[in-house]
Amino acid sequence: MFELGYIGGAAIEHMFFEERTNDFIMYTLHHICAVMLIVSSYMTNHLGAGCLVLFHLDLADIFTNSASGFGQTKYDILAAINFFSLLIVWFYTRMLILPWMIYKIFSG
Repeated sequence: MFELGYIGGAAIEHMFFEERTNDFIMYTLHHICAVMLIVSSYMTNHLGAGCLVLFHLDLADIFTNSASGFGQTKYDILAAINFFSLLIVWFYTRMLILPWMIYKIFSG
């Protein structure tokens, strides 16, 4: 329920209070999918599956947010290191771990 409040608040803030940039539709879709994941895992009593998926997706968000921060500074080397770390973590968590977790959770 904490995660639903966090994601729901971020969705409301994004859709109604932030300036609309060129990635508005992408982040709106992201927030809608995250809310649907939380609600559907709660309603179908698959809380473990929903929590695991959200936790592993939040791991990559650390590097995503720091990349956004480093991109606004003059520290180009740190921004590049963070960017390549983001690529590695993103690929590992979303392309390798997520499909494996979903398979293991729902295959038995």
